[in-house]
Amino acid sequence: MPRRPLSMFAVCLLAAVGSIAAEGPPEAFNLSLDPEATKVTFELGATGHTVQGDLYARGGELHLTQNGGASGYFELDALRTSTHNKRRDKTMHNKVLESSHFPTIRFEAESFKGSFPTSGEGSLSLVGSIILLGQSHPFELPIHWTVEGDRFTGSTDIEVPFIDWGLHDPSLLFLRVHKTVDIHIETSGPWDPASAPSGEEIPSSAQANP
Repeated sequence: MPRRPLSMFAVCLLAAVGSIAAEGPPEAFNLSLDPEATKVTFELGATGHTVQGDLYARGGELHLTQNGGASGYFELDALRTSTHNKRRDKTMHNKVLESSHFPTIRFEAESFKGSFPTSGEGSLSLVGSIILLGQSHPFELPIHWTVEGDRFTGSTDIEVPFIDWGLHDPSLLFLRVHKTVDIHIETSGPWDPASAPSGEEIPSSAQANP
């Protein structure tokens, strides 16, 4: 029995499906961190009290891809780090951060786990390295995201084992400080939603290929 020719409707339908399949999901997304909209604080436990201070962002950008790849950086200005105590800050800059020789603290991204929401809230972990005093240390940065329109906000809480990483231990005979410093980061900035369908997520490779 001879095959019937495809109707014009069927041809159009197949063409539309083929077009969607060819376009596929968005492949890459770019985010820019706004230093003016970024707040970084830290706490360092010590005998009888807790030292609190501020760090300041120099900037950053992030590039996420559908297969879980990531590139980009987030950079802090080590020279502006402050505990709001001149004597303590002098010791911190000269002996711990050595900021005159290493003026930046930098995180470099290599991949990510989880998913980035194109609207609403979501969580992911950036996998990469923290570069401190010229040395690179593998690190995973968990981030909670909120996306509204073409802007995002992100926050994270991390512990940095600065003593184990070879930084100077500022402990004295009767004053002991913790071996890790707690850092809280809140940031915001624009992102490029041009090809992202509303309500969908940008998955890592683990989610894209279960």
